[in-house]
Parts: sequence; C-alpha cells; structure tokens
Amino acid sequence: MSRAGIESIDGPVVLVGHSYGGAVIGEAAGQEPNVKALVHVAAFAPAKGETVGALAAKDPGSHATPDALNPVPFDAGNGASGVDVHIKPDKYRDVFAGSLSARKANSLAAVPRPINAAALEETVTDAAWQDMPW
Repeated sequence: MSRAGIESIDGPVVLVGHSYGGAVIGEAAGQEPNVKALVHVAAFAPAKGETVGALAAKDPGSHATPDALNPVPFDAGNGASGVDVHIKPDKYRDVFAGSLSARKANSLAAVPRPINAAALEETVTDAAWQDMPW
C-alpha cells in the first residue's frame, strides 16, 4: 500500500507483509501516524541502509538464494530493460509457502507474480519497525 493509501484510511491502520512485503510495509509506514502496528509473516525486516538481497544472503541457511530463482529478462521499451525473478516452481513451497500443503503451494507456484530483481537491491530508507513500540 502506498503512503497515500494509508493516509486515505480514517482510523488506525495495521499493515501486514509476507516475504519481500516486510520491507514494503516498513517503508510505507514511515512517518504515518495512523499506522499503529506492523505484522511480519515470514517476512524480511531490513534496517535502514540494508537491502533485502543482502539480508537474504546474510545468514547461512536461507532458502531465498539465487539458485531458487528463475531470472527472466524483460524489455520495457524506450531502451529500458531489466530482469524479473520468479521462484522456481520446485522451490516455491520451501522458499515461500512452507506452511501450506504441497497441493496449495503447487497451485500458487503455477501463477507466480515476479519481482524486479533491482527491487531486492534497493536500499531501505525507512524501517518503521525500528521506531514502533514493541
């Protein structure tokens, strides 16, 4: 959700993020007084100055590794290009949906929503979880 979306809600807001979404909610909640809580569900929570990619590689044992991703180059036109990454179907449950049954995880893996690889290297500028009461 964008900051404008958060500001459009009249009343307290709780943001929930899973996986990369943890970084997104930390950025989106910054300086928004109506955000009262963040919920990280198996999510990254990078600190200011960190990237999700560096956080994933930081500790041994992470399953969100480059060999679990399928890079797909894209051409956005006007000379712009990039790489989207999808979790490989055979790695999906292990990396992204470990608490789901194999059947449900396989269904989700069949319709992945990619992420631009560049997003994993964007430096976090606002980590609201660091400033919220625990």
